[in-house]
Amino acid sequence: MKQTVFIASTVFDLIDVRAELEELIQEIGLTPLLSDSATSDFTVLPDKNSIETCLVNVRASNYFIVVLSQRYGPSLARAGFPDLSATHLEYREAKENKLPVYFYVRDRLESGYRIWKSNDKSKSLNLLWVEQDNFRLFDFIEEHQKLIASSPTNNWYQTFRSSVELKNLVRRDLRIPAGRAALAKTIIEGNVPIIQGKSSVTRFSNEFVLECELRNFGNVAAFNLRTSWEGETDRQGSFIPAVAPDNQFSVQVNLG
Repeated sequence: MKQTVFIASTVFDLIDVRAELEELIQEIGLTPLLSDSATSDFTVLPDKNSIETCLVNVRASNYFIVVLSQRYGPSLARAGFPDLSATHLEYREAKENKLPVYFYVRDRLESGYRIWKSNDKSKSLNLLWVEQDNFRLFDFIEEHQKLIASSPTNNWYQTFRSSVELKNLVRRDLRIPAGRAALAKTIIEGNVPIIQGKSSVTRFSNEFVLECELRNFGNVAAFNLRTSWEGETDRQGSFIPAVAPDNQFSVQVNLG
């Protein structure tokens, strides 16, 4: 089953970053969803507008990434949506649906955010990186940082200087779902030994013997197999150095 990652950010100023993240997420075995990419698994719905389509894709995701840099994006209020940018609205949809959220902020934006906070959130500041009509980015960061005891998602954010640093952060943060996806793929493709079998108990005089017939149904060999029987006392079973694919072996244990 695919594990999907929705990437939310402004598009035109971060087009290269988005392309690099798409490539990275594919590389680590997950499935990226980007509204501006024809090569991602983003689903275009013919009966919904672009914003509603994005929200549907958010709800269908397993993980959600936010990247903030220099632009907030235009308000959707004129289109009948809340007075938020598309990225901000997608973020709230992810939170509403309790998705794991990974939040990344450009270091220059984070510096501006701290200056803004230390100046009583003044709207008249002249900052080098962020223009005044994008100061809503600061509200966005502050909303994410707000600590809410009942919130099912985290309020952390990471800062990045370059796309290289951002990709390293994403690779680190998604290592667990990426590992699960890699294991699932390996199992589905049959690249692990899969041991199946049946057992029977036979009586000889006053003794019982447990016999297990086992077969390796995987596409690769199984190595260093050990079998044991746990009863009133531990009983040592057998050691099998290797079992090739589609090979069968049997194990007998004297139960006494």
